[in-house]
Amino acid sequence: PGIAWTQQDKIFDIFHILTMKSSAFALIALSALSGSSVYAQIGGNGLCADPGSLGPNEAPGGYAPVEIPSEQATEAAKAATVQYFSATNDACVQEVLAACGNPSPEEIADSVDVFAACSQVVAGTNYKVAFTVVIPCSDADAQKLDGKTQLTPEFEADVFEPLPSDNGGEGQSTTVNNIKVTGGVCKGVKASPSPSPSPSPSPSPSPSPS
Repeated sequence: PGIAWTQQDKIFDIFHILTMKSSAFALIALSALSGSSVYAQIGGNGLCADPGSLGPNEAPGGYAPVEIPSEQATEAAKAATVQYFSATNDACVQEVLAACGNPSPEEIADSVDVFAACSQVVAGTNYKVAFTVVIPCSDADAQKLDGKTQLTPEFEADVFEPLPSDNGGEGQSTTVNNIKVTGGVCKGVKASPSPSPSPSPSPSPSPSPS
């Protein structure tokens, strides 16, 4: 009886693992169809899964949610912001920045607000960050824009933060591996009204015969 019970336990454990993995795959498929993040559905924060929700058979060393606020995640988001606004060749973004007096990338980065983050410890730390920024713009300048939501765009970025040189690092700099806009899509400035056509001159009356 003891051996039979052990076999039943093993069978149950295998069934339980398969059920968990099948559920995870089902959630991934469902999230792909609905456009939402599977990680938010299985205990994560929208960027990565909570390791505790994946079960004991998942390999260690992956991404794990970071408690917000986090100084390290904020610095990662700032680095991503500076790179994006320094390097973007998006004509619409450049138009908006010009309309708002061309604030510097560093000025924009000071407004970073991280609302989700994950980290992975390697030879340094990989970060996934989701955040918003505020493009500084006076009320008068903002009136020129086609909607104000484009002044508060949302981003997701992957950033690598190396070890400091005094802690085994090699003097590397922070690397932004990827950044994308996820909200507050740029629309540019309002279209200028077309000028009204000038009225055609009335033809001069023909002289009457004498």
